[in-house]
Amino acid sequence: MYNNENEYSGTSFEYNNGFAPGNNGFAFAALILGVSALFSLFTVYLPLILGSLAILFALLSKGYGKKMVTTAKIGFISAITGLSLILSILVVGITSLYLLFATCTDDQLLHYGSQLDQAVEMQLGQSTEEMFGTSYEDMIGQLVTLRDAATGAREQ
Repeated sequence: MYNNENEYSGTSFEYNNGFAPGNNGFAFAALILGVSALFSLFTVYLPLILGSLAILFALLSKGYGKKMVTTAKIGFISAITGLSLILSILVVGITSLYLLFATCTDDQLLHYGSQLDQAVEMQLGQSTEEMFGTSYEDMIGQLVTLRDAATGAREQ
């Protein structure tokens, strides 16, 4: 009985420890890529790529079977979680930038740019003009000009 034989039929059987035979590679790749998508969340582009590949490999690990193995399920769930988190971060960031530029006056935006310049100089010891060749205040001024040209608004 302890030698891996079934005492009733005389045939041997092996345990597969939760892995479907022949699909271990795709399931394991889905797990690694899905978890990597979660850990690389604040790199913006990497979770989109890793999460998409993890979903693809999790679905491919299923093959023609009806059930997905446990490692593929974990990879699939972590990929979905990573993708939904990074997409929500992107939506919040884009929305807040839109609201910042849509609701602020020109003077408020220019003041915000000068505050950014002061904060960078205080933390890094160099001005943004020395580092980038232009200041944030000038960059935001150019954006204000583009916004006004696009909307047809003119400063009086």
